Amino acid sequence: MKQPEVVELEGYQIDCLLHTLMRDGRIVDLTRKDFDLSLLFLVNVGQFLAREYIGERVWGRRQAGGSRTLDTHVCRVRQRLGFLPENGWRLTAKYGFGYCLEKVGS
Repeated sequence: MKQPEVVELEGYQIDCLLHTLMRDGRIVDLTRKDFDLSLLFLVNVGQFLAREYIGERVWGRRQAGGSRTLDTHVCRVRQRLGFLPENGWRLTAKYGFGYCLEKVGS
């Protein structure tokens, strides 16, 4: 599947070629893995993403079951991108299984 060059979604603009992400017109400082993880969540809003799937897409390998690497990146992305209910978003975890980014209050 061909990835789009630019993705725009409710206040977020992602340039896949330049690997930049803007929130409300301001560039968000992200590592490469955080960028890839953010893009994955934003193009899959409302879909549950299994830890294994995320690991394969972002790291190129399955995540070890007990690894906290993914959780650490998700926490950082949640805060930097404002994926919080007061901002109209909810990034929830199903412990040990995966994550889902949802739009709330629309």
